[in-house]
Amino acid sequence: MAVILGTVLARTALILIPRFHKIAYKNLSVSFPGMDRWQQDQTLHGLCVSVARQMTAFCHMQDVTPQNVAKVCIHDGLENYLAAKNKGKGVLVLTGHIGGWEIGAFAHSVYGYPMNIVVRDIDNPLVDAWARQQRERFGNRTVDGRKYARTYLHILLEGGVLGVLMDTNVTPPRGVFAPFFGVQACTGSAVAKLARHTGAAVVPGFTVWDETVGKYRIIFSPELQLQNSQDEDMDVSANTAQFNRVYEDIIRKYPEQWLWIHRRWKTRPAGEEPFYD
Repeated sequence: MAVILGTVLARTALILIPRFHKIAYKNLSVSFPGMDRWQQDQTLHGLCVSVARQMTAFCHMQDVTPQNVAKVCIHDGLENYLAAKNKGKGVLVLTGHIGGWEIGAFAHSVYGYPMNIVVRDIDNPLVDAWARQQRERFGNRTVDGRKYARTYLHILLEGGVLGVLMDTNVTPPRGVFAPFFGVQACTGSAVAKLARHTGAAVVPGFTVWDETVGKYRIIFSPELQLQNSQDEDMDVSANTAQFNRVYEDIIRKYPEQWLWIHRRWKTRPAGEEPFYD
């Protein structure tokens, strides 16, 4: 019932806030040019269901324990994560705003694999305090997304794990332009730079809703093989482009679970017209 109510509210908000509607249709038209309007509407309805499902699960995180976590979320490819972690040089978990990103990071810690997660404060301080308490209940450590790179370097140099959502628009000098669904998108370069300077492994880790089992699934892929030459700028650009391809692949598999209302292509290369009206 909570998911149904949440879906109705999310769908209503999408309809009543024209800006979100325009952004979502623009993003879908660029990413999936073969989609007709009915398919786009179905994808956006799926997004509303996905958001409502995660909000409902998020509100019940306080009820999750090691004894019942498997009823909420399971692992797929955990061996890939452990292989990277066992190298002892730190791990950068490449993740994004798809499916149940909050649930995956939390459940991973409940299973006994806490990590550092880069977060943005929630505007309401009471909600933020509650969310931080739940996120950290089984050993996760929340890291302010505004912290300097040396904080992240320290974590990785100690062999720690850092989860980073980098599927959002940024502005130079925090990012570089790399293709995303065939369009240049300003993409955070921190993961590529951190991996280069620390030798940390970069492991894709996405949490998606699996309808066949009725629960979330944390999917860890094998460690990415990164370009490492004498030219740092070239390597950062090439590796960031690889990260965007990873995002494309998971979004193509689960288009109804990605956050289409975000202005992913807002920042444009010098001289280009604005992407959004």
